[in-house]
Amino acid sequence: MNDNENRKLNNFSMKTILILLIIEMLMIVGAHGYKKRTFKQKPIGTFFVANTEFISLEQKSGGFNNTKDIKIHYIDVGQGDSIFIELPNSETALIDAGTSKSGNQIVSYIKNLGYSSINYIIATHPHADHIGSMKKVIENFEVEQMFLPPIQASTITYKKLIEKNIKITSTTVMGVKIFEYDNLKFEVLSPVQNVLYSDLNNWSIVAKLSYGNSDFLFTGDAETEAENILLKQKTNLQSEVLKAGHHGSRTSSSKDFVQTVNPMIAVISCGKNNKYKHPNIETLDLFKNLKITEYRTDLQGSILIEANKKETFKVTS
Repeated sequence: MNDNENRKLNNFSMKTILILLIIEMLMIVGAHGYKKRTFKQKPIGTFFVANTEFISLEQKSGGFNNTKDIKIHYIDVGQGDSIFIELPNSETALIDAGTSKSGNQIVSYIKNLGYSSINYIIATHPHADHIGSMKKVIENFEVEQMFLPPIQASTITYKKLIEKNIKITSTTVMGVKIFEYDNLKFEVLSPVQNVLYSDLNNWSIVAKLSYGNSDFLFTGDAETEAENILLKQKTNLQSEVLKAGHHGSRTSSSKDFVQTVNPMIAVISCGKNNKYKHPNIETLDLFKNLKITEYRTDLQGSILIEANKKETFKVTS
């Protein structure tokens, strides 16, 4: 066989191998139902909206794996807050429990997910639209630990809450870690120690949940005063998902604060046609101008955000 024939044979063999490899890749992708989807993307991550399917080549084995992803449920409790968190290590957390009328709804929501216990409860501050049904929750679930801000109230709702026989961390301030595992951390950022806030809202526990490179910021009813103090602490506030403070009120979500957090998504928990007219148009305009996608419980009901460690978010409402 001469040199020309050798070269032709080699070229033919290489082409054959390449064709076979391409066919094999197409068969693998086809087997897993890969479909191209349009989604909004920012340099800090990707999120997917309301029932949108997405399977990338890296995720072709099944996309979101519920055993390894974190799930945040922003429960629609009307004019109030209640957020249930399913952690990738099978633990759970609850932030606030809506009004006194929300108890049965919250209990049913969590039990329908298959849980009979809650590892961590955070009562952000002693206002009735945040702790109104906490007593009901505690009566229906085994609770491991509860976190409260270092401020008390004289209301009956608050007194009934602290009467419960639960391990209470009542001096929760900046730097306290609710938990910390590998790639999973839940840390209190506010209230800041030795600061006397002028309003009960500003005593709200502000906490940041981090899972790998995915971050969630929960702000309770913290207003501009608390936000400015946080900014002065030079704390790392950057989070892909922000729970807008005080139901989207104009007294929260200042421009400097929101720009520092730099979220892709903002969730507003408020009641439909509420008397306070939350969320305020100024807050909505700010989110729009900063190209932040907002979700509202008054318009979309309960909102579920799932995330993995690689800043990939799936939003369902």
